[in-house]
Amino acid sequence: MIDSTGVETSAASAAGPEASGAEAAVSLLQVVADPVRWAVLQQLAAQPSCVCNLQEHIPVPANR
Repeated sequence: MIDSTGVETSAASAAGPEASGAEAAVSLLQVVADPVRWAVLQQLAAQPSCVCNLQEHIPVPANR
């Protein structure tokens, strides 16, 4: 959507804070819906851990 000054605005900001809160919640749910990210979050919730320990438990290749 474009406002009266010609600046593009998102639908969430035009709809008010409730919509932007809902969009933030949807974004968060999309992030944790990924199985690998969810596994990382579960491991980190149990205890702080370094990447090398996470890689032992989660099948993700190391970045090169």
